[in-house]
Amino acid sequence: ARPAMLRSRVARPSRVLGLGNPRLRLKAREVAQPAGAQAHRISRRLVATMDAHDGLGLAAPQIGHLVRIIAVRDLFNSLEAREWLAPE
Repeated sequence: ARPAMLRSRVARPSRVLGLGNPRLRLKAREVAQPAGAQAHRISRRLVATMDAHDGLGLAAPQIGHLVRIIAVRDLFNSLEAREWLAPE
């Protein structure tokens, strides 16, 4: 079993909303700066979902959160995922 501290940081993947879902047409709100715990939880969930689907990029509205957060896989440097809060 994982230590409690690590277990709380591991996010479970979310269901990805399908093409044509009306929620994907709604406007996402900006993330308050500095970003709070909820924004960081969404960010971790984005990366977990992207990894579960072998994805290269994912936006928070695609997993049902109407905030401006994206996660992108960096193929050129390290294959690490990077997250951006409130991208423009």
